[in-house]
Amino acid sequence: MAFSDLRAFIIRYQHQLSIGSFFVGFTIDTIILKRIDLLISNLLLFTYLSVVILSMVLLHYAAAHPPRREWWKRVHLYIPFVAQFAFGGMFSGFLIFYSQAGSVIASWPFLLIIVGLLFGNEFLRNYQQRLTYQSLLLFFCFFSFSIYALPIFLGRMGDDVFELSGGAALLLIALFLYLLSFIDHKRVQTSLWNIILGSFVIYGLITALYFSNTLPPIPLALKDIGVYHSIERSESDYVATGEPAPWYARYTGVEVHLRPNDVLYAYSSVFAPTNLATSVVHEWQYYDELRGEWVTEATIPFPISGGRDGGYRGYTTRANLRAGLWRINVETARGQLIGREVFTVIPSSSTPALTTRILR
Repeated sequence: MAFSDLRAFIIRYQHQLSIGSFFVGFTIDTIILKRIDLLISNLLLFTYLSVVILSMVLLHYAAAHPPRREWWKRVHLYIPFVAQFAFGGMFSGFLIFYSQAGSVIASWPFLLIIVGLLFGNEFLRNYQQRLTYQSLLLFFCFFSFSIYALPIFLGRMGDDVFELSGGAALLLIALFLYLLSFIDHKRVQTSLWNIILGSFVIYGLITALYFSNTLPPIPLALKDIGVYHSIERSESDYVATGEPAPWYARYTGVEVHLRPNDVLYAYSSVFAPTNLATSVVHEWQYYDELRGEWVTEATIPFPISGGRDGGYRGYTTRANLRAGLWRINVETARGQLIGREVFTVIPSSSTPALTTRILR
């Protein structure tokens, strides 16, 4: 195929090829990204980030100095798809990790932002608009990457670590714009204030999501949760007895039959990266029908340490639970929701049929 024919084909099907590039990146992420603290996972996202930066620099250079040599024209033809592939791979990686990190019920605003940003780039054709938009995408990537990379690197979580992540993202986007200004100062100046304003809007939005406990508690992730009639330690595992429930009870809530003075066990397994030590909270809540709201009866914290594939296992107990609707919220110390189990307590005069489960 002649270069002119290839160029015509790419221009004609640019939209479809661009979307295809994104889905290729998404597929690669789905296969490779298994654990957030694995070296290969972070190298992949770091490679995507590097490719995005290099692609934007080359596109900016080509806009300022239109390609004249044949080889440069050929390279320039593919750069937008390489950039879209890298952006798609990076954002799909964020979508995978952030969706694993918390309850969709609490975290959907942030996940919706990621999905929206994935496709917004497709509707911009003007170069100046693309420079502004892609610079803002890059800042979002810097911030999203720093939010989970710094806790892994430092081995702890907290407000100060989050604020450090935001500061690092602002510094990186400033260095990037400084680099672009050497290629074409005038073009960067034209978009500079829009990029600065947009970056601070994104910074403010993500910060608001964090302090409202809507941002997923990355790099933590819930691996397992349940309520049981008993839990005992057996060598390296836990042996739990609980009531059998249909598969859809995970979504509708389980039923628990309790006699007076019976103790109920709430179990959770929370993944944390290697060397990260933090604490989680089991919040026991019942639904007060008269007041029409959830009422907290107990908040029980316990420390966790990272590194185990199946997550750090722990449980809390409560006795004499009143009849009605209950839930266990698994949260970070500052209140970010990691996961939740909903169940209904039904008074009983006898012990219900129980099954045994090994919690590994």
